[in-house]
Amino acid sequence: MPEFLDSWDYALAYNEASGTQRYSTEDVEKFKSGSDLINFPNSNMLKEVLSRNGLQTGHDLTLTGGSDISQYYLAFGYLSQDGVVEKNNYSRYSARLNMTSSLTPKLKVISRFAGFSSLIKEPAVPGGKDVFRMTSGIIRNAVRYPSVYTTRLSDGYYGVGPESGGTPAAWLDSPSFYEDPTWKVSGNVLVEYKPLPDLVLSAIGGYNFSYSET
Repeated sequence: MPEFLDSWDYALAYNEASGTQRYSTEDVEKFKSGSDLINFPNSNMLKEVLSRNGLQTGHDLTLTGGSDISQYYLAFGYLSQDGVVEKNNYSRYSARLNMTSSLTPKLKVISRFAGFSSLIKEPAVPGGKDVFRMTSGIIRNAVRYPSVYTTRLSDGYYGVGPESGGTPAAWLDSPSFYEDPTWKVSGNVLVEYKPLPDLVLSAIGGYNFSYSET
Protein backbone atom coordinates (compact mmCIF):
# COMPACT_ATOMS: atom_id res chain seq x y z
CA MET A 1 0.00 0.00 0.00
CA PRO A 2 1.54 3.35 -0.98
CA GLU A 3 1.93 6.02 1.67
CA PHE A 4 0.31 9.41 1.08
CA LEU A 5 0.89 12.80 2.64
CA ASP A 6 -1.13 13.59 5.73
CA SER A 7 -3.62 16.41 5.22
CA TRP A 8 -1.52 19.02 7.08
CA ASP A 9 1.58 18.15 5.06
CA TYR A 10 -0.47 18.27 1.86
CA ALA A 11 -1.82 21.70 2.80
CA LEU A 12 1.69 23.06 3.36
CA ALA A 13 2.95 21.48 0.13
CA TYR A 14 0.00 22.90 -1.80
CA ASN A 15 0.66 26.40 -0.51
CA GLU A 16 4.33 26.15 -1.45
CA ALA A 17 3.69 24.69 -4.92
CA SER A 18 0.91 27.14 -5.81
CA GLY A 19 2.53 30.21 -4.29
CA THR A 20 -0.71 30.98 -2.43
CA GLN A 21 -2.06 30.76 1.10
CA ARG A 22 -5.12 28.67 0.33
CA TYR A 23 -4.62 26.89 3.64
CA SER A 24 -3.96 29.23 6.54
CA THR A 25 -1.84 28.43 9.56
CA GLU A 26 -5.05 27.84 11.51
CA ASP A 27 -6.26 25.42 8.85
CA VAL A 28 -3.02 23.44 9.03
CA GLU A 29 -3.31 23.23 12.83
CA LYS A 30 -6.91 22.01 12.59
CA PHE A 31 -5.85 19.32 10.10
CA LYS A 32 -3.09 18.25 12.47
CA SER A 33 -5.13 18.30 15.69
CA GLY A 34 -8.05 16.27 14.32
CA SER A 35 -10.50 18.47 16.23
CA ASP A 36 -12.84 18.92 13.23
CA LEU A 37 -12.67 15.83 11.03
CA ILE A 38 -15.66 16.90 8.94
CA ASN A 39 -14.07 20.10 7.64
CA PHE A 40 -10.42 19.31 8.31
CA PRO A 41 -10.00 15.53 7.85
CA ASN A 42 -6.96 13.35 7.28
CA SER A 43 -8.44 10.88 4.81
CA ASN A 44 -6.90 7.89 3.10
CA MET A 45 -9.08 7.33 0.04
CA LEU A 46 -7.26 4.20 -1.09
CA LYS A 47 -7.51 2.55 2.32
CA GLU A 48 -11.27 3.13 2.24
CA VAL A 49 -11.44 1.23 -1.07
CA LEU A 50 -8.88 -1.57 -0.56
CA SER A 51 -10.36 -2.82 2.68
CA ARG A 52 -10.51 -6.60 2.42
CA ASN A 53 -8.57 -9.71 1.36
CA GLY A 54 -9.33 -11.29 -2.00
CA LEU A 55 -10.29 -14.98 -1.88
CA GLN A 56 -9.94 -17.48 -4.71
CA THR A 57 -11.72 -20.82 -5.08
CA GLY A 58 -11.05 -23.32 -7.83
CA HIS A 59 -12.38 -26.81 -8.56
CA ASP A 60 -11.43 -29.23 -11.34
CA LEU A 61 -12.87 -32.59 -12.37
CA THR A 62 -11.02 -34.80 -14.86
CA LEU A 63 -12.16 -38.06 -16.46
CA THR A 64 -10.01 -40.26 -18.67
CA GLY A 65 -10.65 -43.62 -20.23
CA GLY A 66 -11.22 -45.58 -23.39
CA SER A 67 -10.04 -48.71 -25.12
CA ASP A 68 -7.42 -49.76 -27.65
CA ILE A 69 -9.57 -48.19 -30.35
CA SER A 70 -10.71 -44.96 -28.71
CA GLN A 71 -9.43 -42.82 -25.84
CA TYR A 72 -10.90 -39.69 -24.26
CA TYR A 73 -9.99 -36.93 -21.83
CA LEU A 74 -12.80 -34.88 -20.30
CA ALA A 75 -12.27 -32.00 -17.88
CA PHE A 76 -14.49 -29.48 -16.13
CA GLY A 77 -13.33 -26.46 -14.18
CA TYR A 78 -14.74 -23.73 -11.98
CA LEU A 79 -12.96 -20.63 -10.70
CA SER A 80 -14.20 -17.80 -8.49
CA GLN A 81 -11.88 -14.99 -7.46
CA ASP A 82 -12.81 -11.99 -5.32
CA GLY A 83 -10.83 -8.80 -5.61
CA VAL A 84 -9.53 -6.65 -2.78
CA VAL A 85 -12.37 -4.23 -3.54
CA GLU A 86 -15.96 -4.96 -2.53
CA LYS A 87 -18.33 -6.14 -5.28
CA ASN A 88 -15.37 -7.15 -7.46
CA ASN A 89 -15.43 -10.77 -8.63
CA TYR A 90 -14.29 -12.93 -11.54
CA SER A 91 -15.96 -16.31 -12.14
CA ARG A 92 -15.39 -18.86 -14.90
CA TYR A 93 -16.82 -22.23 -15.93
CA SER A 94 -14.74 -24.25 -18.40
CA ALA A 95 -14.87 -27.61 -20.17
CA ARG A 96 -12.51 -29.56 -22.44
CA LEU A 97 -12.86 -32.79 -24.43
CA ASN A 98 -10.00 -34.54 -26.23
CA MET A 99 -10.67 -37.74 -28.21
CA THR A 100 -8.52 -40.07 -30.27
CA SER A 101 -10.26 -42.74 -32.36
CA SER A 102 -8.69 -45.36 -34.60
CA LEU A 103 -11.57 -46.05 -36.98
CA THR A 104 -9.50 -48.51 -38.99
CA PRO A 105 -5.88 -49.63 -38.83
CA LYS A 106 -5.12 -46.91 -41.40
CA LEU A 107 -7.54 -44.15 -40.35
CA LYS A 108 -7.29 -42.10 -37.14
CA VAL A 109 -9.35 -39.12 -35.99
CA ILE A 110 -8.12 -36.76 -33.27
CA SER A 111 -10.54 -34.11 -32.00
CA ARG A 112 -10.23 -31.39 -29.39
CA PHE A 113 -13.04 -29.17 -28.10
CA ALA A 114 -12.93 -26.52 -25.38
CA GLY A 115 -15.06 -23.70 -24.10
CA PHE A 116 -15.59 -21.39 -21.18
CA SER A 117 -18.04 -18.87 -19.82
CA SER A 118 -16.75 -16.06 -17.61
CA LEU A 119 -18.22 -13.08 -15.80
CA ILE A 120 -16.46 -10.01 -14.44
CA LYS A 121 -18.32 -7.99 -11.80
CA GLU A 122 -17.06 -4.61 -10.68
CA PRO A 123 -18.36 -1.63 -8.76
CA ALA A 124 -18.83 1.35 -11.01
CA VAL A 125 -18.67 5.11 -10.82
CA PRO A 126 -22.16 6.66 -11.03
CA GLY A 127 -23.17 8.63 -14.09
CA GLY A 128 -21.62 12.02 -14.66
CA LYS A 129 -18.00 10.96 -14.33
CA ASP A 130 -15.70 10.56 -17.32
CA VAL A 131 -14.80 7.01 -16.22
CA PHE A 132 -17.03 4.23 -15.01
CA ARG A 133 -15.11 1.00 -14.46
CA MET A 134 -13.47 0.16 -11.16
CA THR A 135 -9.86 0.11 -12.36
CA SER A 136 -10.10 3.35 -14.31
CA GLY A 137 -12.46 5.13 -11.93
CA ILE A 138 -12.60 4.14 -8.30
CA ILE A 139 -9.00 3.04 -7.78
CA ARG A 140 -7.46 5.75 -9.95
CA ASN A 141 -9.31 8.52 -8.17
CA ALA A 142 -8.66 6.99 -4.75
CA VAL A 143 -4.97 7.42 -5.48
CA ARG A 144 -5.41 10.88 -6.99
CA TYR A 145 -7.71 12.55 -4.43
CA PRO A 146 -5.77 14.21 -1.59
CA SER A 147 -6.29 13.62 2.11
CA VAL A 148 -7.85 17.06 2.78
CA TYR A 149 -11.23 15.85 1.48
CA THR A 150 -13.65 13.92 3.69
CA THR A 151 -14.64 10.39 2.67
CA ARG A 152 -17.45 9.49 5.08
CA LEU A 153 -19.19 11.87 7.47
CA SER A 154 -20.21 10.98 11.02
CA ASP A 155 -23.92 11.16 10.06
CA GLY A 156 -23.51 8.48 7.41
CA TYR A 157 -23.32 10.83 4.45
CA TYR A 158 -20.30 11.24 2.21
CA GLY A 159 -17.96 14.07 1.34
CA VAL A 160 -18.37 15.82 -2.01
CA GLY A 161 -14.75 15.25 -3.06
CA PRO A 162 -12.48 17.66 -4.94
CA GLU A 163 -14.70 17.66 -8.05
CA SER A 164 -18.09 17.79 -6.27
CA GLY A 165 -18.86 14.34 -7.65
CA GLY A 166 -18.44 12.29 -4.51
CA THR A 167 -15.56 10.15 -3.31
CA PRO A 168 -14.40 6.61 -4.15
CA ALA A 169 -15.90 5.36 -0.88
CA ALA A 170 -19.29 6.78 -1.87
CA TRP A 171 -19.11 5.23 -5.34
CA LEU A 172 -18.20 1.87 -3.85
CA ASP A 173 -21.26 1.94 -1.58
CA SER A 174 -23.59 3.04 -4.38
CA PRO A 175 -25.80 0.56 -6.33
CA SER A 176 -23.85 1.25 -9.53
CA PHE A 177 -22.15 -1.81 -11.01
CA TYR A 178 -20.47 -3.12 -14.15
CA GLU A 179 -20.67 -6.63 -15.61
CA ASP A 180 -18.66 -8.15 -18.46
CA PRO A 181 -19.83 -11.64 -19.53
CA THR A 182 -17.75 -13.54 -22.08
CA TRP A 183 -18.25 -16.84 -23.89
CA LYS A 184 -15.69 -18.70 -25.99
CA VAL A 185 -15.81 -22.04 -27.82
CA SER A 186 -13.08 -23.61 -29.93
CA GLY A 187 -12.48 -26.96 -31.57
CA ASN A 188 -10.42 -28.75 -34.16
CA VAL A 189 -10.46 -32.15 -35.83
CA LEU A 190 -7.42 -33.88 -37.31
CA VAL A 191 -7.86 -36.81 -39.71
CA GLU A 192 -4.86 -39.00 -40.47
CA TYR A 193 -4.82 -41.66 -43.18
CA LYS A 194 -1.87 -44.01 -43.63
CA PRO A 195 -2.19 -45.79 -46.99
CA LEU A 196 1.45 -46.93 -46.88
CA PRO A 197 3.79 -47.64 -43.94
CA ASP A 198 5.91 -44.56 -44.68
CA LEU A 199 3.15 -42.27 -45.98
CA VAL A 200 0.69 -40.30 -43.83
CA LEU A 201 -1.98 -38.04 -45.29
CA SER A 202 -3.58 -35.59 -42.87
CA ALA A 203 -6.20 -32.87 -42.89
CA ILE A 204 -7.19 -30.54 -40.09
CA GLY A 205 -10.03 -28.13 -39.56
CA GLY A 206 -10.90 -25.83 -36.68
CA TYR A 207 -13.50 -23.40 -35.42
CA ASN A 208 -13.36 -20.53 -32.92
CA PHE A 209 -16.22 -18.48 -31.53
CA SER A 210 -16.14 -15.79 -28.89
CA TYR A 211 -18.71 -13.29 -27.67
CA SER A 212 -18.62 -10.51 -25.13
CA GLU A 213 -21.22 -7.93 -24.20
CA THR A 214 -18.74 -5.13 -23.54
